Amino acid sequence: MRTFSTLAVLAASLLVKDVFASPLGTRSDVVVEVSEEVTVVQGPDGKLTTGQAVAVKTVTNGAAPPVQQAPASVAPPASSATVFQQENKAAKSSPPPAAKPTTTAVAQPAPTTLATSAKTSAAPSSVPSSTTPTTSGGGKRGLAYNDVSLLADFPSNGKISWAYNWASGTKGNMPKGVEYVPMLWGNTAEFTKGWKAAADSALASGSTHLLGFNEPDHPVPQANIDWKTAQGDWKTYMNQYVGKAKLGSPAVTNGVTGSDGHIWGLDWLNKFMSDGEVAKTVDFIAVHWYGGPQASVAESLADLQQHMRDSNKAANGRPVWLTEFQYLGPGDAADFVSKAVQWMDEPAQSYIERYSYFMVSQGSMIDGAKLSKVGNSFATA
Repeated sequence: MRTFSTLAVLAASLLVKDVFASPLGTRSDVVVEVSEEVTVVQGPDGKLTTGQAVAVKTVTNGAAPPVQQAPASVAPPASSATVFQQENKAAKSSPPPAAKPTTTAVAQPAPTTLATSAKTSAAPSSVPSSTTPTTSGGGKRGLAYNDVSLLADFPSNGKISWAYNWASGTKGNMPKGVEYVPMLWGNTAEFTKGWKAAADSALASGSTHLLGFNEPDHPVPQANIDWKTAQGDWKTYMNQYVGKAKLGSPAVTNGVTGSDGHIWGLDWLNKFMSDGEVAKTVDFIAVHWYGGPQASVAESLADLQQHMRDSNKAANGRPVWLTEFQYLGPGDAADFVSKAVQWMDEPAQSYIERYSYFMVSQGSMIDGAKLSKVGNSFATA
């Protein structure tokens, strides 16, 4: 099943769950950002049903319109999707102090209709179906895919140098000059059983990098691993490749830790890196960024840039990989992508070693038998 990205509208009888705060801006508005998570299950007849939503949480800060949202990039084996809902409310207030956003718990909002972003995909395979010798090009840009055949639509212009599919095997042949980067998606037997054989095979075929867990800070359907457990799992499955490949940290969301105590994003990464034995084996850090559905191109670009600067600080001298990013606002996504990749390619952002847009699929970077406007912007800007 191919991953897709779409916008949907759901009735807000659903409960509110996860909150992601934007960086502080210069306006005097107080922005309360609310989001929620439900599960959508597709039955054998193709019909979709929604599951039970979970507890409420919000983030309040003096900021520009919110532009952060946690993604669901790879679903579990069952045919399901995680849905994130977000409502933004602004109320006039006195200017807040120049400080970090504060997180507070508030009552559940009245029912309303919320803009929703949903993504589903098949779970990654832990055993490669085939491999091709890979050579990394000079560009930072990479391709995140499920269907390897779609990669052939991208031009061989030297800007695309790598690709990954949230799995440990290519599932087909890489285009010439594109390095395949295997990922150990999770810590369950489904992913760990074939990891060593797959990683060894990829390295023998020319891969030079390996990626750790996918969004361990994110609950199901992502890897959902607490930072302490992840430290032990890293030592078991990743440390064996020290000196054999460059190792990328678990890829964390751009979520913000809230009042319920769940640790998100860079907070999770900092906890994970607190183990000295782990920290000395991590060669680069991997992060994700998703913009809010109501943010303009300019607002989203500013938020992405701030998130990357924050990630650079967390990396503590290591390179940063942005392995998923996506514009979800009402503006021109192709315009956002063009501006974002040009900014990341500037010498001032040399700490950003590689990045990939979400994702190479119909409706996103592919339109029929050719690149979409977004895909073309990513490939040529």
